Amino acid sequence: MPTANVFNCSSSPAWVADTVYSIGNRRTNGGELYEVITAGTSASSGGPTGTGADITDNTVHWKHLATIDYADLVAFGADLGVGISNILTTDDETHTTYLWAMEGVEYDHGTALFHGAAHGSCDATRNMEITVPAGDSFVDTLSAGEVLKYDVSKGVAIRWDSNGYGISSSTNRFHKINRIQSRCDSTTTRTIRAWHGRFHVWEQMIALSEVTTGGVVSNCYESNYGAARITNCLAIVNNAKESYGFSVGDTNAGSGFTTNCTAVVPSDVTPHASSSGFIVSTADDLASVNCAAFGFASGKAFNSTLAFDTTSDFNASDDTSGPGANSVDSLTYTDQFTGTTASAQDFSVKSGSGLIDAADDTYSEAPAEDIIGTTRGASALDIGAYEFVAAVVAVVGDIIRLRRKRRSC
Repeated sequence: MPTANVFNCSSSPAWVADTVYSIGNRRTNGGELYEVITAGTSASSGGPTGTGADITDNTVHWKHLATIDYADLVAFGADLGVGISNILTTDDETHTTYLWAMEGVEYDHGTALFHGAAHGSCDATRNMEITVPAGDSFVDTLSAGEVLKYDVSKGVAIRWDSNGYGISSSTNRFHKINRIQSRCDSTTTRTIRAWHGRFHVWEQMIALSEVTTGGVVSNCYESNYGAARITNCLAIVNNAKESYGFSVGDTNAGSGFTTNCTAVVPSDVTPHASSSGFIVSTADDLASVNCAAFGFASGKAFNSTLAFDTTSDFNASDDTSGPGANSVDSLTYTDQFTGTTASAQDFSVKSGSGLIDAADDTYSEAPAEDIIGTTRGASALDIGAYEFVAAVVAVVGDIIRLRRKRRSC
């Protein structure tokens, strides 16, 4: 088995003396990350030390979370192509970097993660991964029936506001990115990008584009030497520019896969005439299965300018562009999700949606969970990133309790 290496990144502020802290506050001290478990006022000097679960600091009590290797994403990105990538090229190791949540604050980063780091000898067991520790992702904090949208208060989120790329896997292979929210604005053109690499795996991601200037925008983009697997991802295109939810294609090596993904433009935003939910970027080799696209230019929810792979099927849209004989066409957008406008976004599936039980549960790439970790059934899966969960009212004496229950399959 490869040697597993773990790194931690946090831009939480430093501990300060004589300061009132509340439960849940996170601070760094001496290269360590701590979280308040008992509210109070910090000491006049020193601060929390050690790796204990209950550390006294005057009247504040802290627990240790992690040793911090990178104080921000710039430092992490600078190490790619230097120390980390050289280790992966020569040794039998994996590298997992955890991004820790920062109390509702986005990581703001101007340099694309992974971009230009050549990891040619990576494979399925020797690879790099960016993810989020348990409890710090929207996947952990959201439950069925709660609002599904980009929301920094619900988990780790990364923001780019300069031209170029956000999370970008370039000239490398087998990178894994999961459990993260990513937002781009200004003139950024790719929220999540893979190019000249192979076999990237993106899972349980929310990608939001609010770009107003610059070139064509692709929320999730993969091209050249691809075979990427993109699963349980939500792409929100909240602009009127030429934009793509998922742009996937490959001129060299095997199909890319989008499975149980959802791409949307808010229903009160007029899409650009060329905006597309899913588009094949370079060749006829995108297999799109169990995916949903709504709010894009007419006829371009699934843009077939370059043909989709023949295995594409069981998709859904508000036009007739979904590839595959079993795809569901001409659905009313506002009937599918709880909230579809820009100001009231909630892309959880609503009761009565045509997405419910309409997916291919026999497809080999179909995920066992949805975008927020809800277990999908053994049969009758839903199309898109979200699996609908029915509300059940239980009456106990004079008390009515509302609980959420997974559909029986």
